[in-house]
Amino acid sequence: MPTNRVEKRFSARTITGDIPRFWAAFEHLDDPEAKEAFENLYLSVGTPGLRDFTSLRIGTATALVEHVRSSRAYYTSIRAETLALSNDAEIFLPSARALVELYPEAMLPDVTFLIGRMSSGGTTSDAGILIGTELFTRAPHTPAHELDAWEQAVTRPATVLPYVVAHELIHVQQPQAVSLVLLAHCLREGSAEVLGEVISGGVINPEIQAYGRQHEQQLWERFYSEMGNESWAAWLYQGTEAQNEPADLGYFIGAQICRAYLDRAANQQRGVHDLINRAVLDPHGFLSDSGYAPGS
Repeated sequence: MPTNRVEKRFSARTITGDIPRFWAAFEHLDDPEAKEAFENLYLSVGTPGLRDFTSLRIGTATALVEHVRSSRAYYTSIRAETLALSNDAEIFLPSARALVELYPEAMLPDVTFLIGRMSSGGTTSDAGILIGTELFTRAPHTPAHELDAWEQAVTRPATVLPYVVAHELIHVQQPQAVSLVLLAHCLREGSAEVLGEVISGGVINPEIQAYGRQHEQQLWERFYSEMGNESWAAWLYQGTEAQNEPADLGYFIGAQICRAYLDRAANQQRGVHDLINRAVLDPHGFLSDSGYAPGS
């Protein structure tokens, strides 16, 4: 494939303009009109990606100001790292090239880097991939004392950003799920976990994978009895709710099923197509054909 195929075929951009606007508003954090400053200097003049992220994850200027004030030292510590992202305009292209090789029909959206209130590291919208960079620019000098247990677990250095973008890039390709059961959602995340690693070389949370491999049999037995439920609370998006184990182990189980399926695929390109599409649309058939059954 010509090295410029991705660049010529798609008009996707890496958008970082919201970051300096956040820091312009941050200068007014102690003002009585701080809410108005964040609204007028950041949220209301932001990119389409920031507007979507505000609706989906930030909420209001008041909520943002309250959180930033409560974590002022943390935000101050990541300022240089976030501003440096403007020099990484091509951060998603290696993964994009790898994905197009494996999945020629891939669509590559814009990637918007912005700053939120530590409620989400990444999501997607009609504006493309939206990355909350405050979770992925933790520096060696970042103070941990302001962070709760979940924030300490999920904040990462900027070196993980290619993995974050790759994971969300897979989500962009996936169809809308037709099932609400736990299995479908874990396969959706597991597919993004596996293929994101294939195209980028790494995963966002290796600790989940390490713990999962050590306890795979027990986790599978528990998951198997619950996978038809429409509640995800014990497996996904747990925040600080997990007890005596890492949060979000549904990512691990979903990934293991996807790895088993990919290992059985007649060819890699067909396997990739099925991980993106069939895993979401036909979760029970996908599980059956994966042959995944640890301990058997």
